[in-house]
Amino acid sequence: MTPRLRLRAPRPSDIATLAELSSDPDVARMTTRIPNPNPPDALRDALVSMAMADELVRVIDDGAPQGICGIGPRGIGYWLGARARGRGYAREAAGALCVHAFGALRRGRIEGAVFADNPASLRVLT
Repeated sequence: MTPRLRLRAPRPSDIATLAELSSDPDVARMTTRIPNPNPPDALRDALVSMAMADELVRVIDDGAPQGICGIGPRGIGYWLGARARGRGYAREAAGALCVHAFGALRRGRIEGAVFADNPASLRVLT
């Protein structure tokens, strides 16, 4: 939880919205695991797979699902639908998830990676 956002576990009722948001070509282009388009069945399968791999995955919710933030073996990852970008949501969500991971999950280190042509994501990690 942050002042503006709820970071919560994904629900079955989120699937259609998150599939639509993540089917944005800019989301697929700036992530390594999201296809374009990202149909609901593929998104549901990915969320199940991440849960089975003990990845911490949270929906970024400001009253409605806006994207996903998670921490797994490969580090932190996040994406937002187009209407939520530029509001500081990714920074806010990633920061809160890192605090949780360092505290409750006792992680000693969290890594992240960005594509060279994604300065907004680099600012989040910085």
